[in-house]
Amino acid sequence: MEGNLKSLTNNPYVVKIYDYSEILSISDKLKENFETNKLSIIDSFIDNDELNFINKNIDTVFNDNYLNKLKKDNFNEYKKIKKQKNIDLILNHIDISKDNKYLLKNIFNKIDDKIKNSIENLNLEIIKIEKTYRFLKTEDENLHYDIFEPPNNNESIIRLFVNIDNDYRIWNNSITIYKYIKKNKDKIIDKLLKDKINISYDDVNNRINKYIVNNVMNSNTIEDINHFYKIGFPKIENKFSPGSLWICDSIVNSHQIIYGKKCISYKIYVKNNNFNKFNNLYVNKIKIYINNLNMICSLKKIISDKCKVKYKTYLNIENYWNDENVKNIIQNYPTKSIFEELDNEKNNENRKNIRIKDILDKKYNFNKSIIEFVEYHSKKETFDYLIDKFELDKNLKKKTFGIHEINDKAEIVVKINVCINYPKFESIRGIHLDKQNSIIFGLFYLKKDNDKSSGANLDIFNFKNKEIKNEYKEKCKNNIKNFNKIMLNKLKHDDLIKLDTIEYKKNNMLWLKNSWNTIHSVTPRENAIEDRIFINIVYMYNN
Repeated sequence: MEGNLKSLTNNPYVVKIYDYSEILSISDKLKENFETNKLSIIDSFIDNDELNFINKNIDTVFNDNYLNKLKKDNFNEYKKIKKQKNIDLILNHIDISKDNKYLLKNIFNKIDDKIKNSIENLNLEIIKIEKTYRFLKTEDENLHYDIFEPPNNNESIIRLFVNIDNDYRIWNNSITIYKYIKKNKDKIIDKLLKDKINISYDDVNNRINKYIVNNVMNSNTIEDINHFYKIGFPKIENKFSPGSLWICDSIVNSHQIIYGKKCISYKIYVKNNNFNKFNNLYVNKIKIYINNLNMICSLKKIISDKCKVKYKTYLNIENYWNDENVKNIIQNYPTKSIFEELDNEKNNENRKNIRIKDILDKKYNFNKSIIEFVEYHSKKETFDYLIDKFELDKNLKKKTFGIHEINDKAEIVVKINVCINYPKFESIRGIHLDKQNSIIFGLFYLKKDNDKSSGANLDIFNFKNKEIKNEYKEKCKNNIKNFNKIMLNKLKHDDLIKLDTIEYKKNNMLWLKNSWNTIHSVTPRENAIEDRIFINIVYMYNN
């Protein structure tokens, strides 16, 4: 084939093809393509005369007969050639004149300079450049994501491939690593739980790309190179022409080489601060996915599939949190003076609260165990997981999420209070329903070991039948406040049936789905000497 052939793609939306003559005018497009996970091919990067000279001289040795013999006679040398970084070591194998070797080196140096200039034209600051010469035939790879060590926080890696062969280099591409994770989240999580590990960004064994490719996709063992397309992955077929340049993020973009011979592969490290700031770069974006996967694994451990929602209303989990962390929370619980200082609501002598915005405020220096518990339950992943557990409307997950009194514009917020009941007041909370803007609420009990009091449990009720429920809703004009006025200070009622009593005890977590069916009260506390301590969590509409 001739070097002036044009590159081809069956998906011009993802793969953009340009000509080297446009290089100065398309720099912004190239950078945007990279940042949005689109792929760029630049044709005519190497002119035909140089391309023909490269192939004429290299093909004198790097042909199938020579390589097959070398592979048989000296496999270690064969492996070195497969991805050689030093052009001189490659030229040692080629029986051509010194002048031609000199000209070849000049051409390769010229390619290096053009690569460097092209990157600098994108206004990117180069940290370092790594390259390998690949003069062996590669074909019929499985679809995969690259698994090399990822870039540091202040870096990005741009991969460039220069086709120096006189034939098309043929690739297939498919979905990005982000889409793969979304599509296969349950499969990945099940595998992580089975292997009892957390996924990581840069740990050698648990690095996310390596783990997904080798342990979830099993790309290294699948024999059928079309396997993933047969199970529904889109197939993007590409041919990049002799002398062309191919730019991509091979950690993010799935790919497979169907056929290719001679090319130069560049790995270019650039500073992140030169990119647009919309957090779409791998180093920023993949960590969100990593945290999400690890968070869901953690939630599945503490709220496992064995934990069943009772009466479609509540979830009671004993030994909810790590024992050592619970011990630290209790031992470092805020003092009464701190509660008095930070609780601005003077309408309840018995109960005092410290709000989430104060807990997370570093100036108050709350214990790490308390902050970690609060932060864990202030994440959207926790709320989303509970939505699934209670089988609530999945559209709730699409709403913006934030923290009460911090993220004012969020549609749904989490309100968390670290709470205390003083023992000198024996008042209790009678039958009631929580506020109507509440969606899910939780009570995390932290009874001290030396608290010998009884009571202060939570009784859960429901209406005796639908007719009674509808009567109350009509009588109350579907307003929970009116129901609470009717039931004020009552601990039982003939129209209600008690479903369960949840004991106030250490490390017990009670989650409840808020509705007209979630009627509850706190039983009287007797022989109280110690404070009653607990953490209250509410996921609610922000209105």
